[in-house]
Amino acid sequence: MSMAVGRKPAEGVVRISGVFTPTEKRNRGYARACVHALSKHMRHAGFRCVLYTDLANPTSNSIYRRIGYRAMQRVYAIALIDLQANRVGLTTERSSLFDGVPVESPSIGK
Repeated sequence: MSMAVGRKPAEGVVRISGVFTPTEKRNRGYARACVHALSKHMRHAGFRCVLYTDLANPTSNSIYRRIGYRAMQRVYAIALIDLQANRVGLTTERSSLFDGVPVESPSIGK
């Protein structure tokens, strides 16, 4: 029981995002199978797949590599203004852009 979203294609590229598995369903391979199936579907439709992942999450980084994604570059997003809170601040988000072709058919539960 997991979910993943394929964003609207732009210039032949689809960004995979919104990967989520409820806490009680984790460590069963659901997210890996979900991302693999979505990526495979998009690749067969003629799109290149990319995704962003949190550098601080070795679990997701490892899973994406095992199903055929490779790290392309580090991405740093810096926000200087928080309009909703009506204040100025500095936040940094570190992530990594992955590009991939699904190579493995993952089995659920492994």
